[in-house]
Amino acid sequence: MQETSRDNHPYFMYDHIHQQPQIIKSIIQQQSLEQDLNELSNKIHNEDLNIHLVGIGTSWHMSLTGSYFLQKIGCQSYQKVKSWHSMEFIEESIENDDNFISSQDIVIIITHRGTKHYSLQALQYAKEKKAVTVLITGQENNVKPGDANYIFRTSPQEKSSAHTMSATGSMTILFLLSISLSKLRKNNFIQFNDENFINLLQKTIDQCELQLTNSLQIMKNCNEFFFVGSKPHTFTALEISLKLKETCYVKSEGFQLEQFLHGPFCGINENSTLVTFYMVPPYSSSSLQNRQVNEPIVNNKEEDKEDKKLEMIEERMKQIIKASRVAGAKICIITQECDKNLNWYKEEIGIDNLILLIIPNMDEIYTSFSYLIVSQLFTYFLTLELKCNPDVFRLDNLNHKNAQQYYKL
Repeated sequence: MQETSRDNHPYFMYDHIHQQPQIIKSIIQQQSLEQDLNELSNKIHNEDLNIHLVGIGTSWHMSLTGSYFLQKIGCQSYQKVKSWHSMEFIEESIENDDNFISSQDIVIIITHRGTKHYSLQALQYAKEKKAVTVLITGQENNVKPGDANYIFRTSPQEKSSAHTMSATGSMTILFLLSISLSKLRKNNFIQFNDENFINLLQKTIDQCELQLTNSLQIMKNCNEFFFVGSKPHTFTALEISLKLKETCYVKSEGFQLEQFLHGPFCGINENSTLVTFYMVPPYSSSSLQNRQVNEPIVNNKEEDKEDKKLEMIEERMKQIIKASRVAGAKICIITQECDKNLNWYKEEIGIDNLILLIIPNMDEIYTSFSYLIVSQLFTYFLTLELKCNPDVFRLDNLNHKNAQQYYKL
């Protein structure tokens, strides 16, 4: 990745973050997409098969989110969906070759550039076993028709190595596949409106960029970051932890909220920032976007179950937030406008130690996209504060440039 000077915002990462709503819209409008997704979802619905999602780095995190989509939206059995790091997929193929995958299975490879060593090995192995192969990849790379049974294209190749729009592009394909599968199984978990979805993502970017530009000074002395989430936002926490490492070169870790308390919390101090991804109870049902803030909610039985789970998460998250502040950390909370705890945050944490990034109200499942995009913006503006170039994978550092000769991605 070559360093390039800019006249406006200095780095391409910023442009790619802002391009995401339109990239997602263009993916949804691809001419053959619906037909291919319907064909693939019919195969999943009608046959007793396993689905393997395979990726490295950001692509692995997108495979984890995709697994969640397939289970939550597509009603695919937990036992039938597995997310693999590409190298571990190859390790398993060596150790358990005879019983690993069959011609009845689907192997979904996520690789934006189409060049990752172990991801390509995984694709080749799946083809040798005559499994159904699916390639989710970017545009304008060396992937050719026939390289897999299904090829889904996401975004143009990025000029920044931070890989933001390719991440949400991959998520979009897996999201739409899950919706296609849910229709076959007559599951009304979500009533998807693509125009509303795109508008919500655009509003999210506009709102949170303004909030970030006015608040990042709070973290000026912080050099380590802890990202904490639950359910799909555990994967968001993992992804943004990776992004901070590769763009800001700081200590950062991502955790499921309960796991964070069992050891990692001991690392919290006055140089730390805790970033939480908040699940807002009881505003979890698919009709959320049609309600007003604080409007009474009439829940059905399934929503009652979901809200009980979210209330448990809420209680634990508030304990983590308060404990982290007492231990010295600055606090950043990513949440929604309908969050009834907004005043509590300000009173308990104090405005001098708190960043609130508040997105529009939306269905819980949409927040997999919106919270990720907000976190990308958080990462970008932090690179500006730390005077780092997020586009170059630290190859503007001579030692790192020399080190790259000893490995191949």
